[in-house]
Amino acid sequence: MIKLFLILQLILFSLHAHEETAQNEKTWEDLSPLANGYDWIQLTSGEWLKGELLAMYKEKVEFDSKELKLLSLDFEDIRQIKTYYMQTINVEDLAILKGRLFIYEDNVIFTMGEDQVDFNRSQIISIAHGGDYESDYWSGKVSVGLDISDGNTRKLDFNSKVTIKRRTPKVRAIFDYTGIVGYQSASSEEDVVLVSENHRANLDIDYFKTKYFFLRPLISEYYIDPFQNIEGRTTLGIGLGYTIFDTSKLEVDLSAGPVYKYTVFVSVLEGSDRKVGSPSFTFDINSEYEVSDTVDYKFEYSLSVLNKESGSLTHHMVNTFETEFINDFDIDIAFMWDYVKDPILREDGTKPVQNDVRLMLNIGYEF
Repeated sequence: MIKLFLILQLILFSLHAHEETAQNEKTWEDLSPLANGYDWIQLTSGEWLKGELLAMYKEKVEFDSKELKLLSLDFEDIRQIKTYYMQTINVEDLAILKGRLFIYEDNVIFTMGEDQVDFNRSQIISIAHGGDYESDYWSGKVSVGLDISDGNTRKLDFNSKVTIKRRTPKVRAIFDYTGIVGYQSASSEEDVVLVSENHRANLDIDYFKTKYFFLRPLISEYYIDPFQNIEGRTTLGIGLGYTIFDTSKLEVDLSAGPVYKYTVFVSVLEGSDRKVGSPSFTFDINSEYEVSDTVDYKFEYSLSVLNKESGSLTHHMVNTFETEFINDFDIDIAFMWDYVKDPILREDGTKPVQNDVRLMLNIGYEF
């Protein structure tokens, strides 16, 4: 009887051990949340986020968390992604696919109805949410700043910046507008005088050929600065671009190409042309560095070479520190520097200053 009891105990222990082993061998699909009504992201720390995957560009994932709102996450900090919503994905050396996305570490499973494609995570160029609605492709940021002073000198400076992006897995369109207006009077009895005005609107379209190389079929800009003697300057051209750095902390894009600039001056010396066209070559740098979890540094630089009648050489540089404030609101500090090598003389013979430097403090909202 003792031997029989021991044998029964051994059998029960073996069955229990087998059950524990089977439990431990459950696949990650069994242990992770079901993608039912929401997308899910698991960080490398083991934490799960519930919400909606919006996009992935240049190793940055935008995720609308149900509790934490809009988040920007490094792709390398994500262990798993399970999507409920349809995604459109651009896969290097493969195709553009539309379906549901499952990522576990370096492995990707993409399902399109009854079809399934497996590939490596490193092949993903970009991800765009859905595609069923046009609004799925759009995002942006609006920031404004106001500086008011009173006393011996009354002054009002207003500046605004708008960035709107339309992103699909293959094409990225970016519209940027920056406007600055300043008024001043010596006292409350004197008329208010416009003392500064500057408007710059850009629209660029990028077509991604690979993860790092892109064509720029449209470079466009419209620029106004009457204090620089520019009533309006229109730029149109094409270019090529390449991402030279693409890490979780640092991203640097270089682009260049031929453009044509058409300038209308406010006034010119007698006998000079007020309207001047110039073939040109432009070179751009766009970079972003993640200083900390809440602070980003952005550097934008554009250099253009023109004929002497248009100013010979111009550049536009912006350094911006963006600090996350509350949810989707940021506090932005931007330093802007515009330069013209040979400013065009006004009708009265005066010459605009070569350098315009501005420091702006804005509150921005991302959507």
